[in-house]
Formats: sequence, structure tokens, C-alpha cells
Amino acid sequence: MKYFRYTIDRGLLQVKSHIYRISTYHYNWHNHIELLWVLKGALEVCVEGQTYTLQRDDMILYSSQCGHATLALEEDTIALVFHVEPQWFLQYDQDFMKYRFVSVSTQDINIAERYKELRQSLAYIMNHHTAEISISALETMKVDGVIYTVLSDVYEIILASRYENQLSTKILHQEENFERMVHFIDEHFRDRLELATIADVGGYTESYTSQLFKRQLGITFLEYVSRMRLREAAIRLVNTDDMVIHIASYCGFPDVKAFNSAFKKHFKLTPSAYRERAKRIERHTVLEDWKEYISSDDTEIKGILTMYGSYLTRENVKYEENEYTKQSLVSKVQRVKEELQQLLQTLE
Repeated sequence: MKYFRYTIDRGLLQVKSHIYRISTYHYNWHNHIELLWVLKGALEVCVEGQTYTLQRDDMILYSSQCGHATLALEEDTIALVFHVEPQWFLQYDQDFMKYRFVSVSTQDINIAERYKELRQSLAYIMNHHTAEISISALETMKVDGVIYTVLSDVYEIILASRYENQLSTKILHQEENFERMVHFIDEHFRDRLELATIADVGGYTESYTSQLFKRQLGITFLEYVSRMRLREAAIRLVNTDDMVIHIASYCGFPDVKAFNSAFKKHFKLTPSAYRERAKRIERHTVLEDWKEYISSDDTEIKGILTMYGSYLTRENVKYEENEYTKQSLVSKVQRVKEELQQLLQTLE
């Protein structure tokens, strides 16, 4: 089964994109520039301690080496993510690595047109890469042209939202330590975790570790652990037939009562009700690297992509028709000129 995802690796041009279902918090810190587009539902994004609420169609763009986490605010929240290596922009702008940026599509009307183009372009590219028919070399070249348009739109947004990178070596080291602590939690969240253990992993005091979690994610250490357990539980409720009591134990909750209470507080549904509603959605997914990728045969997501991608297609068709009309008119004028010349020669 194919899924909504693709990777392009051509020297400096390194981009990848996927569509996945968002659940509870998962911290990320990587070297890619990330653009996230909400296709369905609503979510909360925490970027370097700042929290942004995004609704359907909203987009957010943030720089590489930028700690961030997403939290679904509605069930079945789905997003498209686009990653690009910063080295692509560095070949045009030697100061690019000095920039830090966070841009939300709803916060700056001056770049709203760029975000509109990005939605159309990203949908068009994803449709191309998940098409089940054979694509010609010429069509692939045209899609690559759309990718360059995406990158130029991204760069224009960056220029409008950038600020000087003040990250010192000390702060970068702190980011790496925090990533190590989060990775430890990701691997051991089913166990009984103490703040002291996580503090030792990062080499900090318990007090400083507690402050660091609050500053980086906007939530406490215990809340992060709880959300990791809830994330695993939600995935297992949808993708297995395990009993609720077994899922609670497997995910690290002390008992089923504590699990039910935490789950209902977060998802506003009991685990059993969540499972039943999820089964009615009948969405095909695959779980890899903490991401629940959406199948490319999903009719709802295909409909969203087709709607946005068709705008770009219609504009291209309109342009091609205009070009054809112009060329046809030039050709007719040329023929008339030739016929007039022949007529003049006959009269002479």
C-alpha cells in the first residue's frame, strides 16, 4: 500500500514531505526547515516555548535546529509536512544560517498570497508523487519547477519573518542535551520515570530540568511523560484489539482507573468511545518513527489535495491556452503577411 509521502535527493535539492495523523505531544529537533499545513482538525504547536493554535488550512514555518512539538486538539487531526535542507538557501544567501524564524499564516496578511500559493503547490506536488499512473519525464520536470516555486515562496516568507540567530554554543549544547533527555523518555515512558533520572541524563539539577521542560515545551516533565503514554495508548486503541486494561498497563499507567481519567481529560472521550469513533472513520495508516502516515488511497485526503492542486492546474491550463492563442495569432498574422506579399508580386 502506498502512503502520502515522498523524498527528493538531487545534490543540494533535498526535500521530503508526508501526510500524517497528529496525536499527542512528541518533541522534535532536527536540521530541516519545516513547513506544516493543517489539512483537517486543529492542533497546538509549541516552538521554542511559544504556543500557537492552528485550525484547518493554517500553516506554520520554522527554522532548522528549532525545538518543537505538536498536540492534536481534535480527533483525527491530519497535517502535511514539508522539509527542506537549509543548504539550498545558503547557495543564494551567504547569511542564511544566521536567520531564525517562525511564521504563522494567520499572523501576517502581507504574505498571505505566498501561503495561498504554497497550499496549491504542495497539494499539486503530493498528487504527482502519489499518482498511480506512469509520469513522463516532461511532467516530472514541470513538477520540479513547482518545487522551485515552493522554495522561493518559503524564502520570501523567511525574509519577512527572520531575526538574527542568537544561539550560542552553550545554548546549542543545551538543545542537544534536551533532545537526549526527550529521547530517553521516548524509549522508557512505559517505565516508572522520576525527574531525578531525567536530570542525570541531561547532566542538570532536578530544578533546572523542570524549568527546561516548561521553557522548551510549555508543559511540565510529568505532563510530557503522560502525553507520550496517551499517544501510544491512542495508537493501540485504533490499531489493535487489545483490551483497555492491557493497553493501560502496557503504556505505563499504574491502573486502568488512572488511564481512563487521563485519557478522558485529554481526548474528552473514554478509551472505548475513542476506539469506536476511530473505527467509524476507517482511515488506513501505517506507524513508523512515531508518525501515523496516511494511505494514498484515502478518499477524503485525496479530495482535499485535488481541490487545492486543481487551482494550480487550472492556472497552468489557462496560461497554456493564452500562450497557444498568442502563438496562433502570431502565426496567422505571419501567413497574412506572406499572402499579401504574394499578391503584391502578382500585381507587379
